[in-house]
Amino acid sequence: EFAGWELEHAAIVETSAMMYFTPELVNEELFLDEGLENLPRCHSFPVRPGLLPDSGNLHTPRSSSAEKGTLIIENVINNLKKMVAEEFS
Repeated sequence: EFAGWELEHAAIVETSAMMYFTPELVNEELFLDEGLENLPRCHSFPVRPGLLPDSGNLHTPRSSSAEKGTLIIENVINNLKKMVAEEFS
């Protein structure tokens, strides 16, 4: 399940895009089922100790796939083409 953009760091969208572009760099054996349980309402730097899991994952990439990556990338490309055509036509 997509947890939302605020948790999208090394999660489903980013990992699926990597599986589309460079699948040889993605090691599914290293996928973890961890992430933030409760998203803080505000952020500070440095990050509060204990907030993030050691992996840095904000949400699990477990359901990522090259097929999802294909859908995401094709959607982005199609939208960019449309935006450019509308802006510069």
